[in-house]
Parts: sequence; structure tokens; C-alpha cells
Amino acid sequence: MSKQVNKNFSDKKELKFSALYAIIVGVGITLTIQIVQGFVILPALIYNILYHVLLPLAFFCSAIASIILLMAWFKISKEEIISWLQKPTSFKNFGLGILIFLLALPFAEFLTGLIPTDIPILKNLYESFEVSFTMMLDYKIAAFITVCILAPILEEIIFRGFVLRGMLQNKVNPIVAIIMSGLIFGAAHLNPWQFIGAGFLGIVFGYIYYRTKSLILCIFLHALNNILSFVLMIKYEKIEENVFDESATSPIFICLILSILAAYFLTKTTTKPEWN
Repeated sequence: MSKQVNKNFSDKKELKFSALYAIIVGVGITLTIQIVQGFVILPALIYNILYHVLLPLAFFCSAIASIILLMAWFKISKEEIISWLQKPTSFKNFGLGILIFLLALPFAEFLTGLIPTDIPILKNLYESFEVSFTMMLDYKIAAFITVCILAPILEEIIFRGFVLRGMLQNKVNPIVAIIMSGLIFGAAHLNPWQFIGAGFLGIVFGYIYYRTKSLILCIFLHALNNILSFVLMIKYEKIEENVFDESATSPIFICLILSILAAYFLTKTTTKPEWN
């Protein structure tokens, strides 16, 4: 009888929190990532050659530390996380997800371009942001592993798997939960440009996750976005090269409208998800 009681207690899922509490969760995630990442990367500041190994290792350790923190915080087992990753979805949903993302991408870049880079209050921040990204050009393999493989998998587990799911399972209004999780995702990048761009894409990924419950689909879309950004950074050797002409607002907003229509079609062709 005692063993049965212990089993029931250990199986209890407590991944439920309000939209306001999600902010506290986001702060905990961000602090954990920054502290662990800074500690692991420290030797590379003295011996630059270590970036080849420590760049992906620092991200991996910091993201895993965040996941362990969240597992302990909400009593979630690794088997539960694996079940999130194994949730199937149809080829139709996969195709619609890709379509929604690709059509929303020009608007994400448009939003990012609205944040100035040359005003005094932001100039120094942008320069340090630019240096940290262009540094990846010297460590291409390490950067690819970090940005295009580790980040999509681990960040989706954290921000869609834990943060968004936690609000949805607490019966938070889906619109509020999706927007909040996207903003927390953007804020975790700690700069205004990614806060806007990544935040908007986080909302897109969040909506797709809400309708499909497929973390694998979100990981794929996140990886696709990061691979496109990485390839363009390698091609132009800088992060500020625009893929889309930001002055051509008509095509950008047409793509956004088509993305919304694709999202509407996803809504109409999927059953309303139950989160409990």
C-alpha cells in the first residue's frame, strides 16, 4: 500500500501555472542559461581555440540545466518529456506548419528592422550583439551545431514544451498563453532585435504547437529558421543583410495575410485540442 501511495505521488503532474507565473518561470530559465553558459564558456575567453568545443557545450549544458530545473520545479519526469517528443502529427499539418512559418517570416524580419541600431542608447548593445554573432564565422562547425541543432531541440522543449504547455494545462486563454510564451521566448534572447523577431516567431510556433501538440514539428520549423539565418550569415558574413526588401511592405503584408489564412485552415481542419 505504501509503495502504491509513493507511486501515485511520483506520477503526479504539476505543470500548471498562470500567465503571470510564467514570467517568473521565464526569469528562472533565462538566469539559469546565462549563469551556466557564462561559467562553461569562461576558459574560451582565455584560449580562443576552445570555442570550437565550448560554444556548443556551453549552450547544451545551460539548456539542460534549465530543463532539469523545470523538471524538479514541476515534478516532470524524463519519460513525460519523451512523450511530448513522440506526439505524432499528419503530413497535412506538417505542410501547413511549414507554410504558416515561411509566409510569416518576412513580417518577422520587418518587425526586427523597426528597432533602430544607430541611436546612442542601442548602438553599443547592437555592436556587442553583432560581434557575438559574427564571431561564429570563425567557429562555423561549433556554431552550426549550437544554432541549427541544439537550439531548436532544447529551446522548443523549454519554451513550447514547458512554458506554453504549463499555461495551457492551467486553462489560461490560448491566445494569452501563446502570446505570453512567445514574448518570454523573445525576451530570453536578451536583446531588443531578437525580442521582436524571435518573439513573433515564438508566437507562430506556439500557435502551431497549440493546434497540433507536435513538438517535433516546432523543432523542425525552428531548425529551418535557424539554418536559413545561419546560411545567410555565412554568405554575407554579417547579420544585418536583409533577405526581404523592408521598404516593399505590400508583399510582406500579403505574405502575412496568407500565413493567417493558412493558420485559419489549420484551425478548421484540426480538432480543438484538449490540454489537461
